[in-house]
Amino acid sequence: MSAISKLLEAKTIVEQLFVDKIKNIALNQDSKKLHFTLTDGIEVYIIYNTHSQYGYNILFSKLVKSFRFLKI
Repeated sequence: MSAISKLLEAKTIVEQLFVDKIKNIALNQDSKKLHFTLTDGIEVYIIYNTHSQYGYNILFSKLVKSFRFLKI
């Protein structure tokens, strides 16, 4: 199964599971990335590669002093 096929399947599952909570959802076929935003502002990115491996990022804070914006 190709990366795009897996993302299309993931998109369908996400739309079913979060039907009332999805603000927007987008599938970028060039970068093989699914991005969706929930109504509470949480953003989720899911990527697949051609080796049947996946990764995801969940961004849940937009605060400047949150951990992801700290300079180390």
